[in-house]
Amino acid sequence: HAGAESGQGRVQVARQSQLGRCPPLRRHRPARQRAMVEARRACAGDLAAWPARASEKSRSMKVSLIVLTYNWPAALDRVLASVAAQTRLPDEVVVADDGSGEPTRTVVERWAATCPCPLRHVWQ
Repeated sequence: HAGAESGQGRVQVARQSQLGRCPPLRRHRPARQRAMVEARRACAGDLAAWPARASEKSRSMKVSLIVLTYNWPAALDRVLASVAAQTRLPDEVVVADDGSGEPTRTVVERWAATCPCPLRHVWQ
C-alpha cells in the first residue's frame, strides 16, 4: 500500500512539473483596456492624470450595435428595450432585417420614435 502511494506521488509531481513549463496564455485585450494602457503610457509617470485621459479616449470611441432579426417581433422588442435601458448607450443601433413581415417593421418604427439613440432599419 505504501508503494502505491509513493508511485502516485511521483506521477502527481511529474504532472505538476510539466504544467509548470507551459507558457502563459495570451489573452486578447478589449479596446477599452487597450485605450487605458495607451493613456497610462502617454502620461509618463503622472499617475494623477492618467485616469482622466483614459476615460477621454474611451469616450471618443464609437459604438454601433447591430441587431439581426427575422420574423420575431416580440424578441426584437425585448432587445431594443434592453438597449434603451443601458447606462452607456451605443452611438447607433442598426436593425438588420432578413425580410420580416409588417409586425417587425411596426416594432422598429415604434422604437425609432422613442429610442434615445439613432436607430436604422435595414431590410433585405
